[in-house]
Amino acid sequence: MKTLKQVWYDLMSEVLTFGVIVEDYYEKLGINVQFGFDDIDELLLDERIKADTLEMEKVFFSNEANIFNHSYSKTILTPYPSNNSPIDAICKLLKNNISSRKAVLIFAPYGEEKVPCITSIQFVVRQNVLYVFYTSRSQDIYRK
Repeated sequence: MKTLKQVWYDLMSEVLTFGVIVEDYYEKLGINVQFGFDDIDELLLDERIKADTLEMEKVFFSNEANIFNHSYSKTILTPYPSNNSPIDAICKLLKNNISSRKAVLIFAPYGEEKVPCITSIQFVVRQNVLYVFYTSRSQDIYRK
């Protein structure tokens, strides 16, 4: 399986080579990527990746100010309520039924005409490997 670095390079090449410009942005539809991690801590050795990761934690898990100027924390929906967070609900679901296909987070529109870039994230465990399916309507692949 390719490393994240290899996948990132291939993704950027594909978008720049085969993408089209829409409203001053390159757009490439229907891209699927796979990568493996031997040690996720290796990624965090890069200071910019570490800084962006900390900012994305704010985006997903708090309403704190962040460099992206938005928060998804109150838009995350799951049919499995938890006193702590939607992520806790997903973890509980998978602990109770490791082969579940129902571990899904949905990101709802918020405010006036604000639609999250991320529409859903599904978590599936198969043969003791966690797979994450991420669907977005748009994404700034340079930062996120």
